Amino acid sequence: MYQLGPLCRLMCGLRSLFRQMVSRYFDEKMEAVLPTLYHLHRGLAGLSTSSVSTPLFNALDRSGTNVEIHGKILYLTAIKDMVMRLNNEIADGIERLTFGLGALEVPEHVSESPREARADFGFIDHPSNIFHKERDMLLRYILSGRNPGVRMYSIDGDDQIVWLAGPCHEYLALADSVLKQLFVATHLTVGPPARGTEVTSQLIRNVAGGSFRNILFLFNIFLSMGTHNKTSHVTNEDKNIVRAPWPMLVPHWLTMLVRIRPLVVTLQLYFRGSRHGYRAEHYLYPGLQRPESTSDLSKAMSFHTSRILGVSITLKLWRQVVAWFVAENARLFERPHMHTTVAHLGFGHSSVINSRHYAGDARLPVELDKSIFFISLMNSATWHILLDLDDQLLRAMVVGDYNRNRVMHRIESVMNPSAANHLMCPGESDGDGKVSGIPLEHAARRLMYQMLPEINNTVNRAFSHSLSQFVATTLPLLRESSFIPPMPALVNPLCAAQLSEHLGRPSSFRSSQGLATQIMYENETSLLYITPTGTSQHFYITLIGI
Repeated sequence: MYQLGPLCRLMCGLRSLFRQMVSRYFDEKMEAVLPTLYHLHRGLAGLSTSSVSTPLFNALDRSGTNVEIHGKILYLTAIKDMVMRLNNEIADGIERLTFGLGALEVPEHVSESPREARADFGFIDHPSNIFHKERDMLLRYILSGRNPGVRMYSIDGDDQIVWLAGPCHEYLALADSVLKQLFVATHLTVGPPARGTEVTSQLIRNVAGGSFRNILFLFNIFLSMGTHNKTSHVTNEDKNIVRAPWPMLVPHWLTMLVRIRPLVVTLQLYFRGSRHGYRAEHYLYPGLQRPESTSDLSKAMSFHTSRILGVSITLKLWRQVVAWFVAENARLFERPHMHTTVAHLGFGHSSVINSRHYAGDARLPVELDKSIFFISLMNSATWHILLDLDDQLLRAMVVGDYNRNRVMHRIESVMNPSAANHLMCPGESDGDGKVSGIPLEHAARRLMYQMLPEINNTVNRAFSHSLSQFVATTLPLLRESSFIPPMPALVNPLCAAQLSEHLGRPSSFRSSQGLATQIMYENETSLLYITPTGTSQHFYITLIGI
């Protein structure tokens, strides 16, 4: 038997130590602190997928209302029609799941405690809401036997309830199907969507151990809060944003979470055990037989878009499609950012310090700034209007602005006095009882800078839509002549040899990789190289520097 020498034992020990202490940091599932070498590792690992890049979209015009996907022109109006159709289908599914009791109406006021860290707590469980009275409604209805057509259980010889497997599993399957429809409709209407991993981890209740829920009812608006940390290693902070679905979907969500979910939890506990029941009680998308994954939600998205729109759109593709529409309509999504004002200087600090350490708002979760809250929520409201759904969310956001608008108008009237006649505003008066108004010059300014551009945009959109319809009908081959062919790349043999040497196998560059590497190698001109995440951006610089 051979004995390992000291050097071999040392190498084996180092390898074992690496596996125990270092290798797990390269696994993104661990969500651990990443070492500096991670960027080099990701660049090398990305070479195998460098051929997969962001697709190039095309459109019939610059109206920002259409995009070409897989050879088919997708209009915003088609997305709206799909949302409306899904809304009707969800309503029918809710009617079946509630045995004809219908959807739950949204209360005029929903109490919320966003900073409550107690385990198993959600806005559904808030004692001031009426939801706790609705939680066992379906269970009581089934056990009461008032509807002979609903037969999901029997009574054994010991007077114990025995749930019937066939009807109960059929009910669970229907609940899961309607939930996926509700997910697709929500994902289509929140605006810039979240990543699949973020969606699958959304919680309706706090989880013991520190996981806080991100399904909230803030300022009487049903929304989800997301956190992304791609730049946390630089800024030392996470980015918290909120997204809100189309308000017409909120009654369906409340019915699903308040009435239907408790029955689903009961059946999952009975047939599949505590793990499935716990997941159904805490996760927004718990899954039927196993935890819901990004692939499951992407398949649901692909299935329903293919069924209704005639084109398969996955979660990844939908993020890129929304990014296209947002870029085409960038002016609509421009909002002022937080900045330090004279008022903040009076306190002797910046607006960020003021928001975090002086003017904390108990109505918002921890680490969610009020300005960021309304700015990110405005994205969803703008997307609703862009889809021509309605402006309910925007109206809900401006509730309470009357007094601020009144004060701003008074300040403006003092700062910009005018001897001209005033345009009277019925029903408004100042402190002396005199009816106040808007100067004619101010009305003319608002007409010029607010109404006329909107009228012009409306006319342009109508004309562009008509023109795009004509082009789509008469010139279907227009798309084939609008792409720019890729530029050929002649790579220095030394770069190609270094690539093969560091990869340990014969390799070659693909598409624009070779051109970018060659330009950096020649070092004669400046280069701006923009590529998607995961396509080895860092590796090219490292290769040239070797």
